Amino acid sequence: MVSVRHQGVGLVIFALSLSSLDAGSCGTSSYNPTFNICCKGVIKPKGFNGACCGTNVYDSKWNICCNGIIRSKGFNGACCGTKVYDSKWNICCNGVIRSKGFNGACCGTKVYDSKWNICCNGVIRSKGFNGACCGTNVYDSKWNICCNGVIRSKGFNGACCGTNVYDSKWNICCNGVIRSKGFNGACCGTNVYDSKWNICCNGVIRSKSLNWTC
Repeated sequence: MVSVRHQGVGLVIFALSLSSLDAGSCGTSSYNPTFNICCKGVIKPKGFNGACCGTNVYDSKWNICCNGIIRSKGFNGACCGTKVYDSKWNICCNGVIRSKGFNGACCGTKVYDSKWNICCNGVIRSKGFNGACCGTNVYDSKWNICCNGVIRSKGFNGACCGTNVYDSKWNICCNGVIRSKGFNGACCGTNVYDSKWNICCNGVIRSKSLNWTC
């Protein structure tokens, strides 16, 4: 920092060098971030509201950078690939700009009303009551359950065992096989055992009373 005093006036002028605390680094070069910006190793004049788009600089108040392309922002501007769209009225579905409509949501490159419909693995279905997806199909999740892509009636305490459903209060699923739970039921391979009195050792059920250790 160099201090110069003007004789007779007493005005002190401060000349800040590029090596001051405000200096920035851009690759192997230094620059003043007050007036310039570093865009991928290239120093550019910042201008107003300067931001980087690749190695170029743009006014972020009026423009937007869409995958390296500078576009005019317009109203509610958002990017869809390299294009810009009005996000209030439209939606970007996998790179395709669609009219949003009511409750608009994407299903692949299509748009649907998410209040009444549901997207199941890229297929738009009517939601109905308690609608949930099972593969590309929809089902009522209050009364049914989806077991590995198969819709089953839930019944009481319904749970899945492979593609089958069972009552989890009284039964247990052991490696895809439904077994009666009994007392303290636990799985040992595809079999069930009383975990209070027995132990499972590498798929073999042993009595705890014989002091078995696995």
